[in-house]
Amino acid sequence: MVFKVFISHSMEDAWIVYELHDLLKINGIEAYVAEWSLAPGVSLSEKIKAAIRECHCFLVLLTRDGTRSQWVHQELGIAEAYKKIIIPLVEKGVELSGLLEGKEVIYFERSDPSAAIKNATEVIRQLKMKKESGDAMIGVAAVALGLIGLSALAEAQES
Repeated sequence: MVFKVFISHSMEDAWIVYELHDLLKINGIEAYVAEWSLAPGVSLSEKIKAAIRECHCFLVLLTRDGTRSQWVHQELGIAEAYKKIIIPLVEKGVELSGLLEGKEVIYFERSDPSAAIKNATEVIRQLKMKKESGDAMIGVAAVALGLIGLSALAEAQES
């Protein structure tokens, strides 16, 4: 299964989103960007809720523009309600409040967000690896339980 991250951002920060998207893709991670996923006739709010519900983690790009975006704040609230892992990528100088107050964040300089983008990608890559190893363990456990069940069935048939 593909590991998915929802990227919440202001349209003014699209240039950062492109760089982030490309780096995530190189690492085998699918980045969901709402305006790139057209669904004519579907309610925009329902589309956003579904995408956040289906993602494995939520990255919020919080810039000066992002703090003024109602969508960013709404998406953050939805992610919190769905109990998603939230990774805040925050422009230096932006004051944190609300749901992000007191949380660990990755800060960046607007003039050069590359290092922060790499850090965020590494955090997400680690989450992906953790999920994949957990999924593998669940698969191993399911096989083991299946074998135990077959063994018990065979014993029952012999008696």
